[in-house]
Amino acid sequence: VAPWQNGKQPNPGDLIEIFRSGYQHWAVYIGDGYVVHLVRTSESALAPGEMANVKKEKLEEVVGNDPWKINNDRDKIYKPQPIDEIVKQAEKLIGKEQRYNMLDSNCEHFATELRYEKPESQQVGQRRLEQRLALIVSMADDVQCGRWFIYNKNRDNIYKNQRLTWLNRS
Repeated sequence: VAPWQNGKQPNPGDLIEIFRSGYQHWAVYIGDGYVVHLVRTSESALAPGEMANVKKEKLEEVVGNDPWKINNDRDKIYKPQPIDEIVKQAEKLIGKEQRYNMLDSNCEHFATELRYEKPESQQVGQRRLEQRLALIVSMADDVQCGRWFIYNKNRDNIYKNQRLTWLNRS
């Protein structure tokens, strides 16, 4: 059983961030120890058109032994919906099937849309940023290799021209 975060019990409408191996899973706390969350229907590799189910489960079962926290950090940016509205919307979705896409409709998008009416995923944004940085570094390496190639080609041309000049003097 995962203990409450710092001894603090979540309130209805709170977003719960669960730290899985390699990613974070998100859920919305609806009270009495329950969360509503989006769960992929298959454990296999992500496929286009994949679906997910909206489930109501005990927080302690969803968390298992993984660390977790209450994460309403976006309250600084967006005004949350009224708590009763968050809970009502979450309960209305239980048992429904929804499209799942890691980039634009994952469990974090699901949870943030319920709380803020804004489907967002910081972990997707972070991964996209990491991919962009990797691309920039790769491009910089390519540019550096290009400079090396041009430098060596110019150097070879200089040597070739010097040799031709020397041969023409002879």
